[in-house]
Amino acid sequence: MKYAVHLYTQVRVKVTGVLAETMEQAMEKAEGLVDLHDLLDNKQLQVSTYPLGEGTMVECVEWAEGCPDNFLVDTLLENGDVDYEKSCWFGPDGMSLIGGKTTVELKAERADLAAKFMQELLDSVETLSGIGDEHGSRTLADLMHLQQAILNGGFIDHYPDESKVLEIAQSLPSGEQWVKFIKVEYMVQPTNETCAG
Repeated sequence: MKYAVHLYTQVRVKVTGVLAETMEQAMEKAEGLVDLHDLLDNKQLQVSTYPLGEGTMVECVEWAEGCPDNFLVDTLLENGDVDYEKSCWFGPDGMSLIGGKTTVELKAERADLAAKFMQELLDSVETLSGIGDEHGSRTLADLMHLQQAILNGGFIDHYPDESKVLEIAQSLPSGEQWVKFIKVEYMVQPTNETCAG
């Protein structure tokens, strides 16, 4: 697989034609191939192309604002064009960025949200077993699954006839935030008319 790797410090250096098995390997190879001091000390900043050997070249060097020590890795198509659907940002630690945050930052943020949800839930009742007594074990189980969905950035399916998880989540102080992790499913039973058609 060939990649175009953009090295960001205070300038962007686009290295094309990097042969690698993974994006992470492509970043390492691109960093190893480019001598930034030689490139920037001896070349004009708006370099158009600068061969590095073995079909790899610097294609662009320009000042970069707001992206210190980040990598943008573009997967290249057979014709050399960028497959923008497969482009990926990486932070200085090599972790992929999602919405400008590393996966570690996202996991920490989700852990804080899950803890906040559980604290709000505990503050709203005397005991968790009381939820099971009042609303049934399915509701209590769904609340535990909801906490995991918040932690993992997923969602739970909700069946209104079987669980009160939606009503309980909505009643919490951050209810609008928690219902985003609940997908309402209505079980439609097939009728003879729909089966006969």
